[in-house]
Amino acid sequence: MNGYMHPHTYTRLPNGHILATFQYHGGHEPKSDGGGLVEFTQKGKFIRAGSAMDPSVKDEPIRPYSVVNLPKLDRAVSTNTSMHFPTDGKTHTIQIWRLSGLKLLRTVALPTGPGGTEQLLPGEPHLLSDGKTVLIHTFSCGLYALNGIDGDNPQVRHAYSFDGKFCGVPLLIGHYWIQTLSTAHSVAAYDISDLVHIREVSRVTLNDKQSPHWIAADLDGRRILLNSGEYADHRMYIVNFDPATGALQLDEKFRDPGSDQPGVSMDGKTWPHGFAGDAYGHGAVFSRE
Repeated sequence: MNGYMHPHTYTRLPNGHILATFQYHGGHEPKSDGGGLVEFTQKGKFIRAGSAMDPSVKDEPIRPYSVVNLPKLDRAVSTNTSMHFPTDGKTHTIQIWRLSGLKLLRTVALPTGPGGTEQLLPGEPHLLSDGKTVLIHTFSCGLYALNGIDGDNPQVRHAYSFDGKFCGVPLLIGHYWIQTLSTAHSVAAYDISDLVHIREVSRVTLNDKQSPHWIAADLDGRRILLNSGEYADHRMYIVNFDPATGALQLDEKFRDPGSDQPGVSMDGKTWPHGFAGDAYGHGAVFSRE
């Protein structure tokens, strides 16, 4: 779309249009230019785009990964991580945009975490209830807090380090941050009501064949779908969540008929379009139907 390619994350703007991150522009190789943010209508008509390329960034690729919109502040915050990592190289930057016009304002490097690697591979940004603080997770198990987004001197700091070396997709439900801990074979809930004293309140640990990567919640935030994507056993789980206490509990009833273990396997099945065999679930959502 207008030279931009490899879209990753889609968000909806107040005007009903779609704002998406595109990882590349003009090519799809490790040395290709970084992409940017692209706005288009729900039917796919191009409206505008903003390049994420920043001449001040010379030591790593620009690969817009995910984005969160802050319409009240006329800002957007995007992260940089290549879907072709490690071929494209490591990243540790986020970017702040003027939402109207999609103008890149600045590129900000995440500070080094206490373990030395938490800043690498920024992933999902989430806006907190105060409307001005953005929490950013990294796939290297770091959590960062970004403030002053609408000012001339935004500040980002390391807020927490999760277990393990690789962490997948998180969720934000109320004042609980729910994080997949891939190398710890777990998913955990953290109370973030006090960002200076983040604390773990609950955890579900699966067997060593699981590497939790993707999670999605239903409309009430009480049922969470969990899978390992293509990175481990091809199995889908349901985890029950209590938004009042932060408690997580594996739904033991969600399983294949006759199985001796919870979860639904994606392997060895026949699908409506004719494919028979093994499959893996990655991105997933709950249907309103």
